[in-house]
Amino acid sequence: TELDLSRNKLDQLPAEFAQLSQLRFLNLNSNRLRTLENFPILNLEVLELADNLLQTIPAVFCQSMTTLRSLSLESNQLQKLPKEFSSFQKL
Repeated sequence: TELDLSRNKLDQLPAEFAQLSQLRFLNLNSNRLRTLENFPILNLEVLELADNLLQTIPAVFCQSMTTLRSLSLESNQLQKLPKEFSSFQKL
């Protein structure tokens, strides 16, 4: 199942997203996301986060998103990646 929410000026995701257990592809490109701190744990395979305002990737995000095969982070404000980024075994 795919969901494209690109270009919607989102600054956070609603908590109800955690209920989307069948979601595999999520496009959040070109929004206003600043953090992934409370990002719902999903079974995503593809996550598009390009062109947001992200400054960090939380360790817990890296450790919990174990099904990701593709992660797009270009055009954000990232300074560095956490060591837990290596938890993405399928990227």
